[in-house]
Amino acid sequence: MKKSIATLALVSIILTLTACGQSGSQSSEHAASTDLPESAVSPVEPSAPEEGSSAAFCGLDVSLFSGGVERFFCAGNGRLLVYADALYLYDTRTGTVLAQHSFDGIRLSQIACTPLTDGFAVIGWPAGETVSTGLAASDATQTGATCYLFDSSLNLTTAFSLDALLPSQGSVIAAQVSPDGAHIAVSTVSSLYLCSIADGSVQTIMENTLSKGIGVIEALTFTEQGSRIAFLGEACGSVALDGSDFVCESAQGYDLGDSMIGYDASLWFPQDFTKASGQLLMTDGFCRDTTVVSLATGDTGRDGVYGSEQGRYLAAVALLQTGIRVNIYDAVTMELITTKEFSDADSSYFARAPRSLCIMDDARAGTLLCGYDRHTIAFDFSF
Repeated sequence: MKKSIATLALVSIILTLTACGQSGSQSSEHAASTDLPESAVSPVEPSAPEEGSSAAFCGLDVSLFSGGVERFFCAGNGRLLVYADALYLYDTRTGTVLAQHSFDGIRLSQIACTPLTDGFAVIGWPAGETVSTGLAASDATQTGATCYLFDSSLNLTTAFSLDALLPSQGSVIAAQVSPDGAHIAVSTVSSLYLCSIADGSVQTIMENTLSKGIGVIEALTFTEQGSRIAFLGEACGSVALDGSDFVCESAQGYDLGDSMIGYDASLWFPQDFTKASGQLLMTDGFCRDTTVVSLATGDTGRDGVYGSEQGRYLAAVALLQTGIRVNIYDAVTMELITTKEFSDADSSYFARAPRSLCIMDDARAGTLLCGYDRHTIAFDFSF
């Protein structure tokens, strides 16, 4: 009996490796990935994977998506939400598409996806709307943001206009759905609202953010088991869902960018990319305890800082003349684990910051998407 079980296990491993090899070749047919010499890497013993977790990783098979991949987002449990000609739920452990959803011919010019307790939230603007990374509208006159809620199998359960929820004519700047899918936080040019998804009721959390030194809130996330809304503008901070216990951090001496990486008990605030000097502001989920950490080199993170799914690892990106360099750090010790470099004969892929980067903690692997619109190229890596 033991011999039969061992034989089945061996066959399973061989099949998994074979499938991974087939899918991984699709995204790197014309690309090169290089590990720098070991002497350039500080040895780090990373956190152990969670007990019972699956560490298989087949990467992103871009041939499965017609018209090119525009973006992807971590979706939990080794999965990605991939936006191409439609929205796809993709399993990096098996290299297969699990489900897909079409937006009825609507092309979203910007899209952000968030895994929820029992599904996914997608917020997007239709083509023609001008928005920047982090759901921040660069032109406040542009409107049309829509929230789509899906179950865990990517079946659409509800969709609604965010502008229709607001008590005034203010345009949506940023929005984020709570982990339990019960509320959505929405910011306008000078206010922050909390809306009930069940009945549409709206609570004003903050007004006159411009006069309070916060400025325009460009990014939002929920922390502390969904009990607080963290925000980023000219300052960063958090507030309880009833508007009490307001915390604001001016981050003096640190040039805040326009993006925020949020976890339940920690927040990371990358620098303004025009002034990046290899530093990163990190706080607790309340934004009370703050620290600024220094990364390996001055240009580290100038073209993006990304957190892994569970927050064990941090990736800092710098564009090169014909490629891109990714430094991967242990998020607790901030020691450099490894450096990856990717290149391609078509240098246009590296003319701007990556479209997406997702790291799977348990697999210690990830996928990077470079390019613009749907003229993109994907690189898979492990460490």
